[in-house]
Order: sequence, then structure tokens, then C-alpha cells
Amino acid sequence: MRRLNVTVAVNITYAKLLKELLPMPRNPNLPIQPQLQLQLSSSPCTQP
Repeated sequence: MRRLNVTVAVNITYAKLLKELLPMPRNPNLPIQPQLQLQLSSSPCTQP
């Protein structure tokens, strides 16, 4: 039972962290439009 309580506590903490980090609309009925950014390295890739 203790392991279950620890697992639930970790999941709740993770959910709170995601809530802070991810931009979410205040109205839960609004669609979510995430903006993804890709950063590419300018250094050339070398093959052996």
C-alpha cells in the first residue's frame, strides 16, 4: 500500500510540473495549439 501512495504522489507532482511548464488555456473546452520549435546545429555531421 505504501508503494501505491508513493506512486500516486509522484504522478501528482509530475502533473503539477507539466501544468506549470506547458501553456494551457484557462477554459478546458478550448482547443490546444502547441507551438513546437526545432533547433538545428550548424556544425556538419561527420561519418566515420
